[in-house]
Amino acid sequence: MEDKHIKVLAIQDEPKMTAAIRRTLLREKSPSFDIELADRLSSGLERLSGGGIDIVLLDLMLPGSQRLDTLDRVLAHSTKVPVVVLTALGEEALAVKALQRGAQDYLFKAQLDSNMLMRTMQCAIEPKWADEASHETNLFLQNTLESSSSISIMFTDLEGNILYWNKGAEEIFGYKAEEIVGRHKTNILYPDDEEETKRTVEEVRSFVLKNKQGTSCEIIEIAKDGRKLWINVNITPWLDQNGKVIGILGIGQDTTERKHAEEALRVSEARLKQIIEKNADAIIVVDRDGIVQFVNPAAESLFGREAKNLQGESFGFPMVAGATEIDIVRKDGERATAEMRFVETEWEGKSAFLTSLRDITNRKQMEVSLERANQDLKQSMEESRTANQKILQQQKSVIEEERLKVLLQMAGATAHELNQPLMGLLGNIQLMRLNKDTPEKLAGHMDIVEEAGQRITDIIRKIQDIRHYDTKPYPGGTPIINLDQKLNIFIVEDSVEDFERIETILNTHTGITLSRATTIKDAVQLLDNGHVDLILLDHVLPDGNSLDFLRIMDEKVTGIPVVVITAHGDEMVASQVIQAGAHDYLPKERVSDQSLSRSINNALEKGRLKREIKLAMKKMVEMSTRDDLTGLYNRRYFMEALEREVARAGRYEFEIVLCMADLDHFKRINDTYGHPVGDRVLSEIGRMLKKCFRQSDLVCRYGGEEFAVILPNTRIEEARTVGERFREMVAGYAFEYEEAQFQMTVSIGIAKLDGSESKTPMELVAKADEALYRAKGGGRNRVKVYRS
Repeated sequence: MEDKHIKVLAIQDEPKMTAAIRRTLLREKSPSFDIELADRLSSGLERLSGGGIDIVLLDLMLPGSQRLDTLDRVLAHSTKVPVVVLTALGEEALAVKALQRGAQDYLFKAQLDSNMLMRTMQCAIEPKWADEASHETNLFLQNTLESSSSISIMFTDLEGNILYWNKGAEEIFGYKAEEIVGRHKTNILYPDDEEETKRTVEEVRSFVLKNKQGTSCEIIEIAKDGRKLWINVNITPWLDQNGKVIGILGIGQDTTERKHAEEALRVSEARLKQIIEKNADAIIVVDRDGIVQFVNPAAESLFGREAKNLQGESFGFPMVAGATEIDIVRKDGERATAEMRFVETEWEGKSAFLTSLRDITNRKQMEVSLERANQDLKQSMEESRTANQKILQQQKSVIEEERLKVLLQMAGATAHELNQPLMGLLGNIQLMRLNKDTPEKLAGHMDIVEEAGQRITDIIRKIQDIRHYDTKPYPGGTPIINLDQKLNIFIVEDSVEDFERIETILNTHTGITLSRATTIKDAVQLLDNGHVDLILLDHVLPDGNSLDFLRIMDEKVTGIPVVVITAHGDEMVASQVIQAGAHDYLPKERVSDQSLSRSINNALEKGRLKREIKLAMKKMVEMSTRDDLTGLYNRRYFMEALEREVARAGRYEFEIVLCMADLDHFKRINDTYGHPVGDRVLSEIGRMLKKCFRQSDLVCRYGGEEFAVILPNTRIEEARTVGERFREMVAGYAFEYEEAQFQMTVSIGIAKLDGSESKTPMELVAKADEALYRAKGGGRNRVKVYRS
């Protein structure tokens, strides 16, 4: 009764008793009392109806009332206010009846003291307070249960019939209380196909009933709209006052969203795991102490070790911001280069580093090879520049030599021809002086002089028309200019008059043979069957014009000089025919011996220059793609050809094989016999390679004493057989130097590339080079095939 303020209504008509009650109660400090008095039952009932009274002290002997009726009337006005009746000694039977009627307790007036009064009032009022507290607690609990929207609360009896369904359950499941109370929970909440759920619920229910204690589980239930819900439920037994289980309380929380989130997380984790497992880059998790916690399969491949041998070991590489390159030594001793990046992360709740390593071994090898190829290319370009300068110098020297040779040959060739007419000329001049007085003899001598002069003129004209590039063999193997030159001129002209005019002019020159066609069709057919040095072509023909004919000549790539003869007014055609490939043009009205000879000589000279330029270009191309020493293709051409062949193999899906051959201990040859002998050995090896491999195979000098052969559309077994044949050929060959003989051996590495593989040319080179390295390491003088 501590810290309480108690209102007491004393319905009592005896002043002495009233004063004693007031005196006793007002002495108490805690609880404190507020006492109201009523000397009649009617006034007491009126005050009681006003409320606020905590306890009633009722005298059963009031004026105008009859004992127990007095009590009945007071109880009728307020059943919740405890009543302590006051009665006289000897009326114990009356007191008992009062208790039976509803009184809380009774006191005898004659025995009333402070202790008795306080104890009796305490015993009377505490049950009331307890009921009020219980009522308030029940109200709070009920309000709490009803107001909770995230928690479902359900009471069931022992058979599983629903007795209570709160607001939270309504919101979660969609059923109103009136729809579900009184029905069996299994028929409503549990899905027909979830036997696991039903079994779990039954096991939990049996546990609760047997042990009389609560437990929890997660079950699947079905909402009104058919949605599947995951519910985390606490199940508690409901006990009566005797401890007997009379029902079950289920408090459930909807965890569906959490389950969906967990499932999404699980899927994401599975997807992430799959990405990590399938990632081509190595993924490694390293803790703050540098110890490896996780590796993916790509990391196992990169390091050449299994995960169990990597995890728990020191990573060994510092974590440096940005991309860094690290060198890795695999378990088998092979080296690899990787590009490493990292980010900070968490691993099993602790700070760690997530590192990504990309294998760049092939790229680094390719960079080295490209750098080497660039150096070789620069060297080749420098060699080509030097060679070109030499060619230009040689050409100048050759031109000067040719000019001198022409002069000497022409002088020697014509000396005899000029000697006879000159001797006749000089002799007859001497005779004319002796016979100057004899007209008859003088006239005879004049005829002979005129004849000798004409012969000299013909020789001079012949010298002017000579083609110094037209040579013939001379005893001793030296070619000399052919002074007895024949010129086959082919005239394509449909006009008889124009043809006869040209024929008349050309017939005055010795050594010229003429042939004729009147149409383009006949001309093409005759060109295929005979030798022609020059073509005189009319612009307008019955089946086309000179441009049509020049297009056909361009397709045939004959290189025969062509002079187009145009009619009057066709000067605009001249530029067109020159652009189309004609060497010169001549208008018909200007055709004469002099102009025709000049055009023929110009055309022949231009034709010669074009042929020489073509030969020079061919020589330059060979110099840029061929190795001077061995005559094989050089490394630059090899790289270009390999790229083409790899692309073609991928396009048509056939195999391509690459052989890399290296002479064993070649340095000893240079050191022992000198570099000229070493050059002869390399040249002989090049000859053997061309002899041993097919014409369709591309044989190259890769560099130094190393050679490479590309074998398109070839199986690896066939390539190995050819490689063995070449190895045996080299091993069995006796190289000679002066009186000494020595032998060489060669090591060969072979690798193939399937058309279905997505590999680069440098990767194929790396494989063949690896096989060559193994052949060298295995004792040399052997053929090794690359095995991955």
